[in-house]
Amino acid sequence: MAKTTVTLDAKLVQKLVEISEAKTKTAAVAWAVREQVRREKLKRLAGLLGTVDVDAEVIRAGDEC
Repeated sequence: MAKTTVTLDAKLVQKLVEISEAKTKTAAVAWAVREQVRREKLKRLAGLLGTVDVDAEVIRAGDEC
């Protein structure tokens, strides 16, 4: 784990603590970072929809194993 010093708006951090239901400001910020990373991954994954050719025959064959 890395220690990082940042300056954040106190009201915004308090709102984050409330939204995340975290017990500490550190936990709330860590939650927000994880959530942002998760959302970005989902956005990139959604961008792949329709770009991959799927062979339904292979999928059916795999289901029969």
